[in-house]
Amino acid sequence: MRRKKWEAHKIKLETAALVFADTMRLERPDDSEGNATGEERRQTLGEVSKVLFVVYTERGNKTRII
Repeated sequence: MRRKKWEAHKIKLETAALVFADTMRLERPDDSEGNATGEERRQTLGEVSKVLFVVYTERGNKTRII
């Protein structure tokens, strides 16, 4: 499933993770209706080689990109 998701977006997981290295990135809580799981998610907007919008959650000591 994850592979199909990344193929559809044309962005590799490794590339999306680079958004966290952008010191000028913007973050906010993900309060969207699409988050029906109840877990705390965050939205991040940052620049890698282009501007990326990434939604992620913290699980234990790991960051999981949604």
